[in-house]
Amino acid sequence: MTVTINGEKGILVNGAYTETVVTSTATSYAVNPANGTIHYIAPPSGALTLTFDAMGDGQGVTLMIIAPSTVSFPVGTKFIGGAAPVVSATNPTVLSAIKIAGVLYVMRSGEMY
Repeated sequence: MTVTINGEKGILVNGAYTETVVTSTATSYAVNPANGTIHYIAPPSGALTLTFDAMGDGQGVTLMIIAPSTVSFPVGTKFIGGAAPVVSATNPTVLSAIKIAGVLYVMRSGEMY
């Protein structure tokens, strides 16, 4: 059964809530939490450009990005340490993104080996 909790889609299986996973191979990707809160992005090659226009205040997503050469974020995005996170060219990298008071905050959670 698909459920919506606070505007976020997920699946209720045996009483446990499972988040919806969205997959993409696009090199330009619009992150939209209405489609799911986990985004698995594997561009075929080259740079990845992310936009977050559909994200509202208080919404957050988890991104797993697979091996792009570079990742571009919207102007005004805030990062820990002040610089965009390093995304591995060989291993999946997990990022968390939240929007608060109109500002997008992105944090590198780690790299999968």
